[in-house]
Amino acid sequence: MDRAVSGEHAGQLAGRVALVTGSSRGIGRATAEALAAAGAAVAVHYRGSAGAAEEIASRLSADGTAARAYGADFNTDGAVDALVAAVKADFGGIDILVNNAAMLRVANTESTTDELWDEIVRVDLTGPFRCVQRVLPIMRERGGGAIVNVASIAGVNGGAMGPGYAAAKGGLISLTRYLSRDCIKHGVRVNCVAPTLTDTDLLATPGVAEMTERILRANPMGRFAAPAEVAQVIRFLVSDDASFVNGECVMVTGGP
Repeated sequence: MDRAVSGEHAGQLAGRVALVTGSSRGIGRATAEALAAAGAAVAVHYRGSAGAAEEIASRLSADGTAARAYGADFNTDGAVDALVAAVKADFGGIDILVNNAAMLRVANTESTTDELWDEIVRVDLTGPFRCVQRVLPIMRERGGGAIVNVASIAGVNGGAMGPGYAAAKGGLISLTRYLSRDCIKHGVRVNCVAPTLTDTDLLATPGVAEMTERILRANPMGRFAAPAEVAQVIRFLVSDDASFVNGECVMVTGGP
């Protein structure tokens, strides 16, 4: 864990409980680490990578963070309810929600089947909404909270990953803006981040690897974002440093 990045923020989130979906790897994993380094207890969620999730939860625990791993497949009815209920039971509440869990299958318009479209939208858009819906009453009881949805630059410019992914991530940005107005009356701020491709195993996804050189050439910084760089933006957005930031979509792209 790169605690040097977050060392100055140690204790910033002390006493708060964070649920980070899709946090067994990539941006989610880096976010779990960043929030833990800032003092939060962390619920590490995974869909299929149980071993990786248990490893990061164990490592956070060894470093003095209250952390546990939870499995939930957002394609399964009742999975979100069970996840939120389990986290509340174990930690006593939820103050921070980071909706990072997502799926990506590269496909063009003609190759996007009804089943693929439905699955992407269900995980990348419906899943985050259900998480917010189930967590909001808990945050309201605790006097407020902070939510960050992890969208994508593809939700702004369409990207090249496929219509389902672009539509779901664009919808997530719009959903964020609606929720920011609806939830703030309960003291809950809602923001999102829209990163470009990050330097994770996602780059090896079929269809993505072929695009990486072109994407790198187009980026003003000439590289991909590191997961920790996105995680630190998320850490800021859920902290009191961002107490007047609500309904924003922060681009983490290396430049226009």
